[in-house]
Amino acid sequence: MKDVIQASRSGMEKVAKIIESREDYSYIFQPRLDELSYSELPLDDRGLVPAQEALAFFKERMRKTRRVKYIAPPAALKCDTLAYGSTRNNRREFDFFAEMLADQGHSSQIANIADFPVKRFRIKDDEFLRAQDIVFEQFLSARSAVKVELLYQVIRFSQSVFSGLDLMQHCRSSVFAVSNDHSPVPVGLTKAAELKGLSTVYLQHAEVSEHFPPLDFDLSILRSEHSRRVYESIAPIAGEVRVVPRVSGGLDWDDISARHEALLTRDRVPVVVYPSRISDTEKVVELCQLLQDNPAVDGVSVKTHPRATNRDELRGAGLTLRDQPLDEPHVAICGNSGVVVELVAEGNLVYQYFPMDQVTPDFYGFVRHGLTAPLTVADLQGRFTDDLPVSGKHLERIERFVR
Repeated sequence: MKDVIQASRSGMEKVAKIIESREDYSYIFQPRLDELSYSELPLDDRGLVPAQEALAFFKERMRKTRRVKYIAPPAALKCDTLAYGSTRNNRREFDFFAEMLADQGHSSQIANIADFPVKRFRIKDDEFLRAQDIVFEQFLSARSAVKVELLYQVIRFSQSVFSGLDLMQHCRSSVFAVSNDHSPVPVGLTKAAELKGLSTVYLQHAEVSEHFPPLDFDLSILRSEHSRRVYESIAPIAGEVRVVPRVSGGLDWDDISARHEALLTRDRVPVVVYPSRISDTEKVVELCQLLQDNPAVDGVSVKTHPRATNRDELRGAGLTLRDQPLDEPHVAICGNSGVVVELVAEGNLVYQYFPMDQVTPDFYGFVRHGLTAPLTVADLQGRFTDDLPVSGKHLERIERFVR
């Protein structure tokens, strides 16, 4: 029980780190809470749930809410590597890890828990429930109140710890991999894997910021030296770290520079808008209209985030949507999205227009580190591409983010 309390406490703090450090988290998370029965919780004058009420709600939900029971296929039980990741980017990282394993002579088969059939059940393990009560009481001892969305996420975390322990008692796996280090389900399953003695691996799937929790995996495979520096600025890194760039074949600086020059010397340039997952439809439409009216722009389209929920609204507003990024060199205008690095590395001219969403401006620090330039409404009236420097120094900035 002591081990469960210790592992759960560290995991709960990981889940809380990004929620408590981001003022925009409520905006990002609100669509989920609108669908849940959290609206009747008592709130203080700051809009937070007082600690006593939060603890009572936690205990009730842990005992009454049905949680996932993963049903592992027989073949999955024999895989050396167990993983959890449901998004396209997560799965891409698992494919990358499988290639790494094969290159080193290991089994490349990975069983992804996200693909397992599930049943719903109530947790009836009294010892586990008491342990989680203690964990949340300790968690609340440093907080007089919590955000509603934090309460929801820590409950999901604790339930996921149990789901993981229940599953992993039947598996022969020696490694557990995730591509998300802060969401409640992967964090909960990772803590279960630790308790079951599996080695834990983190595969960075996108850009990171100072809002993320400390790294505490046995092995963390990061995408760049910049990512390593960000994590080191958060806290000392536990476990082994490897930086393995995801850009195959290296970067062709001559090609990138030539693409920049070709765009900068054109009278009119193609523009693709890349909103973040949670974008403001009205602001995206407004941006596209400004671009369409700009004589220096040759066509405007929108590449939505894979998990965007407002595609129909954007299409209904008459915008041209894309399923894939434009293959040819183009001007990319992004919200707060990690796609910036990929687009820059491909030789596109990349800007950021922060009014597209209510995420903290420059969340990933691309403007702060000189990788991109911010745009304002006034900039969009003229030939804004003239303001982006193209030099060897700028190419060095690109390299820091991809190697």
